[in-house]
Amino acid sequence: MQKLILLSKIKPNPFRKMDRYPIKREKVQALKESFEKTGFWGNIVGREAGRNIELAYGHHRWIALKEGKKGQKVEVIIKDISDADMLRMMADENMEMWKTNSTVEQETVRAVVEAYAAGEIELVKPKASQGSGRGVRNAPGFCVLTAKEFKDVKLFRRPYNAESIARFLGWMSGEQVSPRVRNALTVLETAEEMDAEDEIGEITDNLGSRVAEETVRQIKNVRASHKKAGASDSSAIKQGLRAGKAIRKRLDGGGGRRDAAKVAEDYKPKKPKHNKTPDIEKFVDTFTSQLGEMMKTDKAKDAMDLLLQHKEYIGDKQKKKLAKAMTELGKRCDTFASRLEAKAVGTKQHLITQGK
Repeated sequence: MQKLILLSKIKPNPFRKMDRYPIKREKVQALKESFEKTGFWGNIVGREAGRNIELAYGHHRWIALKEGKKGQKVEVIIKDISDADMLRMMADENMEMWKTNSTVEQETVRAVVEAYAAGEIELVKPKASQGSGRGVRNAPGFCVLTAKEFKDVKLFRRPYNAESIARFLGWMSGEQVSPRVRNALTVLETAEEMDAEDEIGEITDNLGSRVAEETVRQIKNVRASHKKAGASDSSAIKQGLRAGKAIRKRLDGGGGRRDAAKVAEDYKPKKPKHNKTPDIEKFVDTFTSQLGEMMKTDKAKDAMDLLLQHKEYIGDKQKKKLAKAMTELGKRCDTFASRLEAKAVGTKQHLITQGK
């Protein structure tokens, strides 16, 4: 059935978030110019939603019409379309236009997961044979469940995995899940883990699918390396995002996927040049307590040299402690030298006795 509908009454596909999905402005402009020359050739499909019409696909044509012919009516093919089919049509339209664009893949997968969480669509649930819950998530979240979470019946209400989404969208190659699903889930999971949806979205905006996945993988590597080095979670996340922005800058400058790992290395904690780095705080404390005994050993110079090699790691408090101990040692050395030069000395017998 076809109806003449005011352009103002046509709304976008409810599963397409217009503020997130990219619109090709050059495509819109080309359509506007085409419509001026040849007129509009129709084929707008939608479904009734109250007093409005929800568009199934053809968002670029809809925008071109709105910008070029405000207030005008247009013929719309009205069909009874389910939520699931509206979502699939949106995905097919976007993938046809954007191919392996990571932003489109992320938003398509996000739309499926959110619709599943809201009970608007159904997904094939992960097989029970997966047991521990490996690779299983719980909508609307994107993080993989732990074994403990997997067994929590109250939490485990909307389970899904990459295959669930791929089968719904038809993004399968035989029995193999398309990499675009796994790549999108990796990006979305990282954004959720780091509570950095806007930052990750900006870093991966309009990148290719594999490039976006590799970029995010390097962000995670940098974060993990700082955590391992003892940084707080917030500090580690900050360093990971800094690396991600640097990688994106390199990519925009003509770099490729392999450059991501090279850039990430510059943001990992720097290892000391020396192979054996002492626990400087513990070493200073131990050395300070032993300064009084150093007159009895020939290791003093070695210890001092080692401290000088690592002086950039010594805090102000520790430096003051060392300076005080050295000053006291100096005084003791002066006293010893004075006593050595003094005329009054102990008897030889006394010296022999003390040396036993």
